[in-house]
Amino acid sequence: MRNIARKVSFEDLVKAHKFYYGLKPREIPALKQIHEKISAFQDKIPLKNEEIEICLIRDEDFEIYCVDTGEFSLSFRPWREISNLVVSKGTLDHYKIADILCHYIYEITFYGPEENMEKKKKEFIEAIKEHQEEEIRKNKKK
Repeated sequence: MRNIARKVSFEDLVKAHKFYYGLKPREIPALKQIHEKISAFQDKIPLKNEEIEICLIRDEDFEIYCVDTGEFSLSFRPWREISNLVVSKGTLDHYKIADILCHYIYEITFYGPEENMEKKKKEFIEAIKEHQEEEIRKNKKK
C-alpha cells in the first residue's frame, strides 16, 4: 500500500475522496498529512502473509467498500505495519490505484487518527466486556 501511496498524486486522491466520501475542504489538510505519512513509511517486509483486498457490498439501501486482508480487519492495527502489506491482484485488476488508496485511508481512519486508536480500542474492549458480563448475569437468572 505504501508504494501505491507514493505513486498516487495528492490531487487524484482528493478527487477520489470527494467522489466516494464527500470530502470537505476542511478535511483536505488532514488527508494530505495521512498521504504523506503513508508514503514516507520505510520499506519493511510484512510479518504476516496478508494482502489488502477491497470489495463492494451493495444493497438496495446502501453501498459500502470493505477493506481488509480477507482474514483480518485493518482496524486498530499500526499504520506502519499495514501500509507495508501488498494489495491483492484482484483489487489491482478492478480498481484504480487512487481509488484503492482512497478506500484504504477511509478504512484506517474510520475511528479517527492513528494517535486515538489505542483509546478507541480500549473503549471497544470495555464495551464488549460489559456486554459479556450482562449476558452472563442474564443466563444465571434463567
